[in-house]
Amino acid sequence: MKDLKVGQKVWIRYAGFDSRHSRDIREGVITKVGRKYFEVNNNKWDGGRFEIETMIESNNSNYKDHAYLSIKDIEEEIEFGNLSSEIRKTFGHYGKLSFSLEQLRAIKEIINPSSN
Repeated sequence: MKDLKVGQKVWIRYAGFDSRHSRDIREGVITKVGRKYFEVNNNKWDGGRFEIETMIESNNSNYKDHAYLSIKDIEEEIEFGNLSSEIRKTFGHYGKLSFSLEQLRAIKEIINPSSN
């Protein structure tokens, strides 16, 4: 279980595909922590309720925002998706790969050395 506290900063990444919403990372502050959920708010948006175990927004939409404890976690998730996509194109495989981020980085370097 994550150790979340009221007043702690979190970063929210929009998970939908709606072009009206920004894909920017938003910073928020935890305003309430319960047994199963925590709530986040800031001055620019209404905030939301997130599950503690998954850090995923609890709502009735198919597009649920994700909360992160650090920006680095978001950057690594984005890098993982980009590397997975590039490797998937190489191997013609669909679906989530069962490799760690470090393994994907190593495979990418073998497939396409010194490219960004």
